[in-house]
Amino acid sequence: MKKAISILLFVACVLFCCSCYQDLQYDSLDDYATRVLEKGCGYSSYELDDPERFLPSATFLHDFSYVEGEYHYYENDPFRLQSHPAAVSFLRLTYEEETYKQAKAYTMEHIPAYGDQRYAYGAYIFYENARYVEAASLDKEQSRFPNWFTMVCYNDEKNVLIFMGFGEGSKISIDDWKAFIDTYFSSYYDFSE
Repeated sequence: MKKAISILLFVACVLFCCSCYQDLQYDSLDDYATRVLEKGCGYSSYELDDPERFLPSATFLHDFSYVEGEYHYYENDPFRLQSHPAAVSFLRLTYEEETYKQAKAYTMEHIPAYGDQRYAYGAYIFYENARYVEAASLDKEQSRFPNWFTMVCYNDEKNVLIFMGFGEGSKISIDDWKAFIDTYFSSYYDFSE
């Protein structure tokens, strides 16, 4: 009898936990910048927007005045089967030309590339963030590109810096970089323009 009650309580707890969790979604650059300054962290449970692993510094958004910007973070409910990745973070900043040069130089100095691999999508150049790789608290096998990463992206023609994160629990492969970006990031930004 005790065993049956224990099993029923366990099932009830699992069902209760499953019904409580919801997808997380944040779409405000101002709110994210304020959170980073006040709390020193982002919204991600996976550290995909943690300023120490995502941005050149915690004050970066205030140190270099951007003309336009946007921030998006999405984390799915882990108890529901979905076709979405576990989490995606995306932050885009557009600058005046001189400020862009300074912000890009600062970014590249404070966020070194992991390895020599670069990815291109038109005039957009992407590289994996070494600080995220070295500090990832996730299992080292799982915390590797392309399943879990943060990246820096820049476009010198448009004076744009982009910081992005991606997390997927299942193994994926990237045979076509453009298709990968279009699949997971086109709802945030059109890299084809």
